[in-house]
Amino acid sequence: MPPAQCKVAKMNEQAAVDLGADILGEGVIISVAIAGLYLEYWRRSKNDTDKETRALDRLARIEQQLSEVGINLTNQSAKLTELERLIHHSPPAKQNSPAPSAVSNLKGIIKNAVQLSSVIEKVQPTASAPILQIDTNQLLVMILFLSYTIRDQIDKGKEFVYRLKRSR
Repeated sequence: MPPAQCKVAKMNEQAAVDLGADILGEGVIISVAIAGLYLEYWRRSKNDTDKETRALDRLARIEQQLSEVGINLTNQSAKLTELERLIHHSPPAKQNSPAPSAVSNLKGIIKNAVQLSSVIEKVQPTASAPILQIDTNQLLVMILFLSYTIRDQIDKGKEFVYRLKRSR
């Protein structure tokens, strides 16, 4: 079967110019709209990347602070153990005030507890960063463990001060 022949009516010159101008105008509008959509997509992509970078930096800072608090806690625990050993193995001496090292040790433990509480306040899992939520949850578990350890050390410090006062 032969292809159907279609007759196209001739347009006058003015109608052809108007139709061409309309098509060109629509093309410009579509081009501007596509460029606007691309720019918006690029801007959002950049913002998301920046937000993720800031979140990762914040997480790294919190992990660093947590590591420092853990090191301080270990040092304070060792000092407290050494002080307890000295108390148990030395003859009781009459003192008017607690040993300066015991007071500084308790101050250090309290300082670590305050640092840990500030770290805990900073950690807030967000719904906008589900990738970080897993790491943040692990971080919260570590902070909880350290807070119990610090509480135990504070209790040991209180007991030490009580024994020191009682021995006077």
